[in-house]
Order: sequence, then C-alpha cells, then structure tokens
Amino acid sequence: MFLDSMNDIYVRLINLPSSVKGVTVLDENDDYNIYINQKLSPEQQKKVYEHEKNHIENGDFHNFDEIEEDEIGLNVYGGDDEKYY
Repeated sequence: MFLDSMNDIYVRLINLPSSVKGVTVLDENDDYNIYINQKLSPEQQKKVYEHEKNHIENGDFHNFDEIEEDEIGLNVYGGDDEKYY
C-alpha cells in the first residue's frame, strides 16, 4: 500500500459526463482527490468510491502500467460489465 500519513484522500461529488463514473487525481501535495459523478445512485457512488480507493491501495499512481492494465487488474469488466473509469 502506498498510503502514509502524508497522503490524504478527498472525495467530492461533482457533475461529470454520464460516460464517466469517477476519476482520481493525485495533486501537487500528494493527496488523492476522488471525483464521483453526482448523477449516480448512492449504491453506484459507493461502488465507484471502492473502485477508485482500490487504485490508490494498489499503487496504480506510482507504476508505469497502461490504464487498461490497471482496470483489468481491478476486475472492472466483471459482473454487470460496468466500467468505473
């Protein structure tokens, strides 16, 4: 896990295009900013939060993998075939 006492996670519900469920950005302070589409149901928002948090815990912001590789590693294509990126 790449989290330490210097990294904070901020979660915001914002208006995103319907094709985007959520996104995480590492800022200049090395804090993680998770943006979740406010148009989603609370259940979907929770799934997106968990998905984005898994990216942080897996160290996906500190590797050189392609985005698609990280998404497949989180089983984004399983179950209901919804994508969370």
